[in-house]
Amino acid sequence: MKNLKAIILEMLCALAIVSCTAVPEPFPDSRDRLPYDREITPGLGYQKVMILYSEGYNDLVSNLALNINQFCQGDVPYFNERNVVLVYSHAAERRGDYTTETAPVLYRLYTHGDSVCKDTLATFDPKANTLTPGFMRSVMETIARTFPSRHYGLVISSHGNGWIPSDYSGENLDMSIAPSWIGAQYDGSYRNRKSLDISQLRDAIPFRLDYIAFDACLMGGVEVAYELKDLCDYIVASPTEVISDGFNYTNMASRLLGDGDPDLQGLCEDYFNMCANSDSYATIGLYDCSKMQDLADVSRDIFEAHRDEVMLVNTWDVQSYNYTFSYNYDFRDYVRAMNASEEELQALDKVLAELVIYKNSTPYFISTPIDPDRFSGIGTYIPTSGRPTLNSCFRETAWSEATGLLQ
Repeated sequence: MKNLKAIILEMLCALAIVSCTAVPEPFPDSRDRLPYDREITPGLGYQKVMILYSEGYNDLVSNLALNINQFCQGDVPYFNERNVVLVYSHAAERRGDYTTETAPVLYRLYTHGDSVCKDTLATFDPKANTLTPGFMRSVMETIARTFPSRHYGLVISSHGNGWIPSDYSGENLDMSIAPSWIGAQYDGSYRNRKSLDISQLRDAIPFRLDYIAFDACLMGGVEVAYELKDLCDYIVASPTEVISDGFNYTNMASRLLGDGDPDLQGLCEDYFNMCANSDSYATIGLYDCSKMQDLADVSRDIFEAHRDEVMLVNTWDVQSYNYTFSYNYDFRDYVRAMNASEEELQALDKVLAELVIYKNSTPYFISTPIDPDRFSGIGTYIPTSGRPTLNSCFRETAWSEATGLLQ
């Protein structure tokens, strides 16, 4: 989960909520304006729509509020520009309070004069389970109806756990399993959480995205990228956990809404440099989703040729991406460890060079050393005999079905 260094000063959270030179201030007449009351010139639409999906009804509430505050310090578009910033936010009243109901809200951020303003578009039922495909789809449909565009981008900020199913509760080798892929809505306690599976995310978004950037743990795996390959053009994600400070939000608007295509590599570099320059920890990758089928094709041939070794790989011999958990490893290094031939690795490397557009890591992620010669930038689950339940779940993933890794 995006749960490391989870204690951010509550005073910072309070500041992020009250001001937006500090935080957005709504115009007096904006609070009750409904999405369908807005006038949009037919056929005009908007150039780029960036969506920040901030699911913070959990222990990250302070961090996520601070991230929005940091975003407001950047180059937020003016109201009359065709580039738009939209924020969906569901935030707990405060860290540790998961019983007080709060209303999820969708709002627009824009610059007006010297201030960044918040224009509320919609509020939602405080009792709603916000982490269902139907709820998320309703938010996205509101966005599409109100801000028509050919270019949508999505930044998701919350907890995450890769492809792991939301109803998986662990087995004997899993010491601290978190049953969620991305997002967490706590119900009374952090031990009782609601979340979405990665396939549910795919089904919840009714339009194609230019990119998805996951400011969440463990989303940089082949399983996630393959599941979402037909939903978006690019994915930004980390194969390890993500320190709870999150991405560099101050530079985010200029990177994603500047002239030309979104500068996703710049987004990655900003995050990495922020962590590296503050003696923190980070891994990050940028993936071209159009190459995921090529990776599946070459992987299927390798897995078939090494069928007897798939389950016998010594995980201690593979670059680990684990800190809290124990089932995340480097994809390319896993293939090497199953005794792939030089020819097979060359074919794999050719695809990876086109798929992983950018990658970087600090020398360590907390206590886990990251070897730059074994860091491919994208992770994977390694099936072992000690996890029959999780193996059964993995067998049903789109990635396993496409590659035949587990049969």
